[in-house]
Amino acid sequence: MGTHRKKRTVPADLTRVPGPSGLSSRAVAAKKTTKKVAKKVAKKAAKKATRRKAAPPRSPFVYMVDMVDALGVSRMTIHKYVLMRLLPAPVLVSDGKSGVRCRWTPIALDHAAYIVEQQEVGHTLAEISGMIAARWGTLDKLPPKSNAPKPGKPGADP
Repeated sequence: MGTHRKKRTVPADLTRVPGPSGLSSRAVAAKKTTKKVAKKVAKKAAKKATRRKAAPPRSPFVYMVDMVDALGVSRMTIHKYVLMRLLPAPVLVSDGKSGVRCRWTPIALDHAAYIVEQQEVGHTLAEISGMIAARWGTLDKLPPKSNAPKPGKPGADP
């Protein structure tokens, strides 16, 4: 009662291949991922996503870079908006290292969002200036330019 064993054939990709050191090695087929392993990986990724670091605390001030990003315009345009009384007047500050910087309170970002929103609707900057004055007031804006002639140099009149 001898049982005949079938001779096992090895696929071509699993045959022994001599390595660089002269020793033979065998290629191994990649392991299939099971549903259980896939669930573990997905669960781990979800846990990692919820463990992300909290956003850094918001600065109590807004600088020119933030205003440029919020409005999508150049620095010169932001200065023009300040002169047109669309934005509050910035406070000029210097830390002694990086020069003089314009600094606003966070309410300036609200002004910027409102300006962008009203421009999308189709209002002109002059109209938006009036809306901003009605909504937020004019106490934090630059004083309007007066049209009075500037005094000349002393002794200029004969």
